[in-house]
Amino acid sequence: MKPFKNLEVWFLTGSQHLYGDDVLKEVAQNSEEIAKYFDASEEIPVKVV
Repeated sequence: MKPFKNLEVWFLTGSQHLYGDDVLKEVAQNSEEIAKYFDASEEIPVKVV
Protein backbone atom coordinates (compact mmCIF):
# COMPACT_ATOMS: atom_id res chain seq x y z
CA MET A 1 0.00 0.00 0.00
CA LYS A 2 1.23 3.47 -0.85
CA PRO A 3 1.13 5.80 2.16
CA PHE A 4 0.89 8.88 -0.07
CA LYS A 5 -1.55 7.44 -2.60
CA ASN A 6 -3.07 10.87 -3.28
CA LEU A 7 0.27 12.21 -4.53
CA GLU A 8 1.73 11.63 -7.98
CA VAL A 9 5.14 11.73 -9.60
CA TRP A 10 5.15 11.99 -13.36
CA PHE A 11 7.71 9.95 -15.30
CA LEU A 12 8.57 12.08 -18.34
CA THR A 13 10.64 11.15 -21.35
CA GLY A 14 11.27 12.80 -24.65
CA SER A 15 12.48 12.20 -28.14
CA GLN A 16 12.67 14.02 -31.45
CA HIS A 17 10.94 13.48 -34.77
CA LEU A 18 14.37 13.04 -36.34
CA TYR A 19 14.06 9.29 -35.88
CA GLY A 20 10.53 8.80 -37.22
CA ASP A 21 7.15 7.80 -35.86
CA ASP A 22 8.13 4.20 -35.09
CA VAL A 23 10.83 5.32 -32.68
CA LEU A 24 8.48 7.80 -31.00
CA LYS A 25 5.92 5.03 -30.50
CA GLU A 26 8.60 2.75 -29.04
CA VAL A 27 9.76 5.48 -26.65
CA ALA A 28 6.15 6.03 -25.51
CA GLN A 29 5.61 2.29 -24.96
CA ASN A 30 8.87 1.90 -23.06
CA SER A 31 8.11 4.94 -20.91
CA GLU A 32 4.69 3.59 -20.01
CA GLU A 33 6.19 0.21 -19.10
CA ILE A 34 8.83 1.83 -16.88
CA ALA A 35 6.25 4.05 -15.14
CA LYS A 36 4.05 1.01 -14.45
CA TYR A 37 7.04 -0.86 -13.03
CA PHE A 38 7.88 2.02 -10.69
CA ASP A 39 4.22 2.41 -9.70
CA ALA A 40 4.03 -1.28 -8.77
CA SER A 41 7.00 -0.92 -6.40
CA GLU A 42 6.09 -0.82 -2.72
CA GLU A 43 9.30 1.12 -2.08
CA ILE A 44 7.96 4.17 -3.92
CA PRO A 45 5.35 5.75 -1.61
CA VAL A 46 3.53 7.77 -4.30
CA LYS A 47 1.72 6.97 -7.53
CA VAL A 48 3.97 7.06 -10.61
CA VAL A 49 2.21 8.24 -13.75
